[in-house]
Amino acid sequence: MSILTNKKNKIDNNSSFTKELNAINSKVLNYAILITVLFSIPSILNLINKINQVGFNPIQFIYFFLAISAVVLYFFKRRIKFKTRFFLFISLLILLALTAMIDVGSIGFWSNYIILIVLIITLFYRNIYSFIVFGIFLSLIILTAYLYYNKYFIYSFDISIYANGIIPWIMLVITLIFTGMIVIFTIGRQRMFFISAIKELIIAKEKIQKSEQKFKTIFNSSADGIIISDFQQNILEVNESLLHFTGVTKENIKNKTIRDFVLPEYHKALQDRAKSLIPNVTTPLLEIYLLNAKNEIIPVELNTMLIDYNNGKAIYSIVRDIAERKKMEQKILSTIIQTEEKERSHLAKELHDGVGPLLSATKIYARALPNADNEEERAYTILKLNETVNEAIISAQEIANNISPHVLRNFGLKGAIESFYQKISKTSTLTFDFHSNLEERIDGNIETVLYRIVVELINNTIKYADAKLITVILLIDKNKVTLNYSDDGMGFDLKKVQEESTSMGLSNIYSRVKSLNGQVNMKSEKNKGFEVDISIDL
Repeated sequence: MSILTNKKNKIDNNSSFTKELNAINSKVLNYAILITVLFSIPSILNLINKINQVGFNPIQFIYFFLAISAVVLYFFKRRIKFKTRFFLFISLLILLALTAMIDVGSIGFWSNYIILIVLIITLFYRNIYSFIVFGIFLSLIILTAYLYYNKYFIYSFDISIYANGIIPWIMLVITLIFTGMIVIFTIGRQRMFFISAIKELIIAKEKIQKSEQKFKTIFNSSADGIIISDFQQNILEVNESLLHFTGVTKENIKNKTIRDFVLPEYHKALQDRAKSLIPNVTTPLLEIYLLNAKNEIIPVELNTMLIDYNNGKAIYSIVRDIAERKKMEQKILSTIIQTEEKERSHLAKELHDGVGPLLSATKIYARALPNADNEEERAYTILKLNETVNEAIISAQEIANNISPHVLRNFGLKGAIESFYQKISKTSTLTFDFHSNLEERIDGNIETVLYRIVVELINNTIKYADAKLITVILLIDKNKVTLNYSDDGMGFDLKKVQEESTSMGLSNIYSRVKSLNGQVNMKSEKNKGFEVDISIDL
């Protein structure tokens, strides 16, 4: 267990940092045990020499026991857990210091062992344990000094012979080397680890800062509004786009909630949405209405997700202003309604001006038939009656064909376009260039929409463009059908025409294609003709 895992703010034991630190701690402890083993050899030799000089002392058995225990602890280090190994090693050092303290009193170098013990405890455990051990040793030193001073303890050898010999100096050097090696290997190893950890921390911090800067750049440069809020809908952060289309300043939005900007009927929906959020799962789009700084209602599309924010969870909402889209949808709807009304009016006019008079004439001839004076007059009335009925049938067929062309039903889109041009070519000098690889029938709705568009475009070219050539290219490629229509007429200001509320023809084309989720692209300039590209997925 490392010093870092015992703090109040604990590091996760499964984190890579903790695992690596525990491995370093184990290696450092093994180095300290190995150094102890290596220095046990000269210590044993010194003991043998001391016995030869001053005689045998029973306390020397403890020195032999401690040296052998250090050797056993090192060779069985892999089988002993770190905590147990640490406790046994510290116990050996404590026994060594206490034995030396009692054995040689003030003339020994056992104080280095005490400093070493305190140092190692400090490296691996909290400072409080170091203070406790240090305090206990101070008490024992004072007690030992008192016992020696009052002759309760006496030296078991001639101090003058021992003190004036070479042995104390050898022991001094050995003890200093022993202490210095353990300090260098333990502190040095820990120092290298923490330097490496600090470098990694700095690199990680720089990466986080770059990531945050990138996030801020994307956050503020997004064309959509972005709100970061908590689960109580308190606003934590917004980007510039949201401030722009709501007209609210950053100062005014502080201490506000999302409810302050959303119409009341959407409050519950937002609350339920916040409760149902799941990490890494995007919720379906939600259309709501906001109030801007001028209390104007703005339709928006809301996309929300759960994110990590400031060491917690927050709600990340993308707010897209769909006011223009709503206007376009309203315009398309209005165009559809107007087109339908126009078609109804046209149908009514055709029935009134075409079929109506024929039916009236038929009625007149039918009434006159019983009043015929002779067979010749009766035959004439029957002839006229048949003629008006036939004309009414033909007129009704033409009207029906305009509503739903039979050639489209029977021969498909390609045949219907060719048939329509052949019909109008009888009364027009236009050149018609038609290319198509469409050999099979496609969806009926798509055929009808494209046919209506081609018919309308040809009629517009004849009426307004003063063109000489019409080119139509109808292609099918895999799962998409494309239509390219162009003429070499006088062209027009496309943007101006699109903005005019009277541009029924173009709006009708847009609405028809959009109803099938298709794409429309129109191009035109004055004296440069007109071109439209349409693509629809099958």
